[in-house]
Amino acid sequence: MNDASAVAVVTAGATVALALLTLAYTISTVLLFIESRSARLEASRPVLHLSPQVLGVNHPIARITNVGRGYARNIRGDLFMTVADHEVWRYTWHMDLMAPGDYHDFMLQASPDSEPSRNVRDVAAEERRFHMDLRFVDAQLRTTHAIGVADWKDIADHLFGAQMLLKPDRLHDMERHLKEIADAMHSARDSDGLKIITYREQQKRDEERLAWIRQQAEEQKPPEPPATEG
Repeated sequence: MNDASAVAVVTAGATVALALLTLAYTISTVLLFIESRSARLEASRPVLHLSPQVLGVNHPIARITNVGRGYARNIRGDLFMTVADHEVWRYTWHMDLMAPGDYHDFMLQASPDSEPSRNVRDVAAEERRFHMDLRFVDAQLRTTHAIGVADWKDIADHLFGAQMLLKPDRLHDMERHLKEIADAMHSARDSDGLKIITYREQQKRDEERLAWIRQQAEEQKPPEPPATEG
C-alpha cells in the first residue's frame, strides 16, 4: 500500500467516524427534546385531589382541590356517599373550569335532602365516606381520570387525642389570652402615635362610609316630575 492509499483509508475512516458521531449527537438531541417536552407537559397537567377537611372546629366537609399546575376543564363525573361501604346516594357533578389552587367544598348529607353532618366523630363512627369518580381535560386536550375517597377516621382520632391533652382550665386560659390580644389591638398605636386599625374596624368604617355615600346620593337626587294625565 502506497502513501496515497493510506491517506485515502484514513480519510474514509475519519469521514465514517464523523458521520457516526453526528448521528449519535442528533439522536441524543432529539431524545433530550422529547424528554424535555414531556416533562414540561407533565408539569402543566392539572391534578384533582379529594381530601377530608374540618371547617371551623368540628364541622366535616369534603374538598376537591386542583393541586396541579394546569387548568382542569370540563370536569364531569360522579360524586357519591357510602355508609359502612353501602352507597346511600350518588349524583353527576359538572364544573367548567378549575384553576391551579382552586377548590370546591361539599357538605356531608346522609341523603341529598337531609341536613349535613356537623360532627367529625359522628361521621367517622358511622364510617361515612365521600367518593369522587371524575374525568377532565387539560390545555392539551388530554383526558385524565381522577378517583378518590375522603375518610374522616384519622381526623377524628387526631381531634380526640388533641382534646384529651388539654387540661380543663386550658380553654379558659386560651379565651382570656385571645381577649387580651383583642384589647391590645384595640388600643394599639404605631411609632408615630397613630392608632392601628384592625381589619374588622376598617371593614366597619368602609360599610359606614358606603352607607353615607348612598344616603347623600338619595338626598341629592332631583325630584321626579309629576305625572301628567294624557
